[in-house]
Amino acid sequence: TGTNGKTSVADFFYQILDKNNIPVASIGTLGIRYRNKSIKTKLTSPDIITLHKNLEKLKKNKIDNVIIEASSHGLDQGRLDNLNLKAGIFTNFSQDHLDYHKTMKAYLNAKLTLFSKLLHKKSHVIADKLTKQYSSLKKISKSRQLRLLDINKKINQIKNARVSLIGSFQIKNLSMAVLAARLCNLDDNKINNSLKKIKNVDGRLNLIKKYPNNIRVFIDYAHTPDALH
Repeated sequence: TGTNGKTSVADFFYQILDKNNIPVASIGTLGIRYRNKSIKTKLTSPDIITLHKNLEKLKKNKIDNVIIEASSHGLDQGRLDNLNLKAGIFTNFSQDHLDYHKTMKAYLNAKLTLFSKLLHKKSHVIADKLTKQYSSLKKISKSRQLRLLDINKKINQIKNARVSLIGSFQIKNLSMAVLAARLCNLDDNKINNSLKKIKNVDGRLNLIKKYPNNIRVFIDYAHTPDALH
């Protein structure tokens, strides 16, 4: 969950598992994806009935690893309640959806529901200690006995690796996906080998054209003040 980066983190996580031949599915803004199939959905986090129907379908297809984007609306409305989640990722937090939540505090509390209510004891939390909300995540993790993982050491490691991604925020998103992949019992060698094959996420800082004098044209699905900045 987070204001920006949910789709990118989910997609990078999906790619890492898929490139290591681990059956995986993702549910979010890009729809429901598994085994080269893509089913469109209207919501980032589907309604609870649709979500459980599709989880049952994925289980019948022998897919045990599912990555779910958790929107603030979905968390606030209980669409992700009663799921057995192994880990939660907090990407970042900035202004968005105030038409629904009314205040930034209410918006943040909706995001934090993933950690304060939905994750079970000894589950993992992946976050960036440089975000202002890290102290809240640390407090929640301590009180609920969650295992809090910071991404900054991994960011430095990935910066030294050759990945075809543009932008420091992309490296941050990839770092979160890498830590999540490690929780799926993938060793570092397999993860590192897959990083060389990581592709950009559709509509997320996509380089579509290069012109002389180093002029480049990108498509990016920036829709919040922080993302545009």
